[in-house]
Order: sequence, then structure tokens, then C-alpha cells
Amino acid sequence: MKRLLLLTISAIVLVTITNAQITRGTVLVGGNAGTSISQSDAEPRTKYTNYNINPAIGFTIRDNHVLGVDAGFGHIGYASQETRDERDTYYAGMFYRRYFSLGKGFYLFGQGNAGYTLTDADRYSHQSFGGRKTRSNAVGVSLYPGVAYTVSRRVHLEIAMSNLVNLSYGSGTVKDYAPGVHTEWKESGFNFFTNANPQSNMAVGFRIALGK
Repeated sequence: MKRLLLLTISAIVLVTITNAQITRGTVLVGGNAGTSISQSDAEPRTKYTNYNINPAIGFTIRDNHVLGVDAGFGHIGYASQETRDERDTYYAGMFYRRYFSLGKGFYLFGQGNAGYTLTDADRYSHQSFGGRKTRSNAVGVSLYPGVAYTVSRRVHLEIAMSNLVNLSYGSGTVKDYAPGVHTEWKESGFNFFTNANPQSNMAVGFRIALGK
């Protein structure tokens, strides 16, 4: 009896694992987006905004292995009575994603990205009537995990810790400005950072499965 029970359980697990595949030839179209807004009315009053959008298309080259291209736009803004700080980021690149079945329609996935990023930043002081503008270009790689759920055969919902680990090399131009003052210089170098803060790093997305 015990042996029969074990064989039955093993068969069910095997079928679940076998069927819980994103099969070769499937095309995944979709992306993710994230946003957060916080505001303080206590003195000094501040407001923080952060949003991003990342469309993507992936091709399943092997069961549960996806290779694709993606793009992105992100904005970060901080404002107070003293300063205004804004940053816009544009991205284009390619990615590799590996899915691992958790059963009952859930998948754990890991994704690696490689791409090019253009960033425009502007920091302004209301007290000095001046600030700093920066334009930078970078190439880099990033890694992050996520969880996907198959709502139906064609629709996948997902949540991810986007840009959890990032390594890049960049160069750019920095301009300091104020009434009667203008200085400019160039800088370059490597940058490595991690961001595990869910408030600024969590992205919710979807994928539409086309093909098989």
C-alpha cells in the first residue's frame, strides 16, 4: 500500500514537472512597470516619485530558457523647499531568463540583462539659483530574481526585484551652473551597486505567451 502511494505521488509530481514547462518555440511578449510616490508635509516638505516601464519580447530557445530584447524608461524625482532633483533614464538591451517550476502554475525565475543606458540628471538649488546637469552613457550587466504565475495558458503575471545587482562602465559630461558661473568637465569609471529596497526596486509585469 505504501509503495503504491509513493508511486502515485511520484507519478503526479513527474506529470506536474513535465507539464509545467514554457516550451521551446513559445514567444513571450509583455514587460513590467514599477512606481512609488511618497510625500512629507512636515517641515521641510518633500516629495519623492519613482516610476519605470520596461517592454520586452522573448523567444524560448529551450524549455524554460528564454532569450530576448527589451527597452526601458525610468524617472526619479525629488523636490523640497530647498532643492529639486530629477533623473531620466533610457535603456535598450538583451536578456536571458531561466524559469524554475514551483508547481500549481508558479515559477521562480532569474534574469540577466546586458545593455546600453543613457541618463539625464538635473539638480537645482532654490537658494543659490544654480545646480548641476549631468548626461552619461553606460554599458553594463544586471541580475535579478522574480516570481511568475500562469493565470491561463497564455497569460503570465509576475513580480520581480528589478536591477537587484548592477555592474556598468560609463562616461559623461557634468555641468555646474549658477548666475555668472559655468563650469564643465568629463568623468568616467566603473560602477557597482545593489538595491534590495522593495519600495524603489519592485516591478510588476505580465507576459503573453504566443505560439505553442
